[in-house]
Amino acid sequence: MILFYTCVIIYSCLNMEYYVVYPQIIEGNLVDRIEDHNYMVELKYYKSEDESKFCCAGVIVSPWKILTVAHCVHNRTAFRLIFGTINVFAPLETVEITEKEVTIHPEYSGGVLLSNDIAVIQLNKPLVFNSKINQIKMVTDYYAAKAGDTVKMLGFTEGIGPNRTTTRSNLRYVESTITDFRTCHNSYWNHKMKRWVDENTQICVDLRNRTINNTNRGDSGGPLITSDDPPKLLGLTSYDFKGLPEIFVKISAYRTFISNPKGYKKGQTRKRESIDMKQSKFGRVSSERG
Repeated sequence: MILFYTCVIIYSCLNMEYYVVYPQIIEGNLVDRIEDHNYMVELKYYKSEDESKFCCAGVIVSPWKILTVAHCVHNRTAFRLIFGTINVFAPLETVEITEKEVTIHPEYSGGVLLSNDIAVIQLNKPLVFNSKINQIKMVTDYYAAKAGDTVKMLGFTEGIGPNRTTTRSNLRYVESTITDFRTCHNSYWNHKMKRWVDENTQICVDLRNRTINNTNRGDSGGPLITSDDPPKLLGLTSYDFKGLPEIFVKISAYRTFISNPKGYKKGQTRKRESIDMKQSKFGRVSSERG
């Protein structure tokens, strides 16, 4: 994968300042066989009846359910899901869906913070699994990744040319390690951003060699997987800023929502967080937030 970020201006309501995120480029490794990552999904959304655009990735977790991040599907009404391929222009299978099949977490914040950045797509007909289309198991409710654990990220993007233009690519992967959460939290809070990162619902991943990003604009919703054999789904690509660890949705925090997205009630995540807080070495910081 190759990271390309168009220069983005972010307005901070906390201290009335502007911040700029500059582009960089990073290369990843091509995946040879979709059979090795047959849970991958690419999303296209329809801007109109005649125009569609690749937007994000997703992950198959059951014959009926696809996970992605909320900011990929928010305020969009129709999508095409692409399955069973390392080349998004040559899919094994496609499925057309509308917003009716998409459930965004009811406490998704949108905006700058992207809290609870997760959505579940529930298909009207189950996928027929085979060697190229299948599911990945999720980590358990109380799985805790440790700083230094090796992880892998996947996506369908690359950057080319002198202008660092982002384009579609055959499926790529990169590997990195989990960031110490206190270091990650402090880097976001202190880097003139006053941006809150939540240990209970988010995971931080190191930049490669502490300088090179892993994922790209267009890779959002793609999987963060463990180094187990077979791997398990640990997180979903959410966002990052230049020079700071990348942020992923923490799957273990959302198992209740994933199991019953339409029946999920606001506050259930917070109840779960209050339990996790007692076990968290960083819980004091969360409890002191004003």
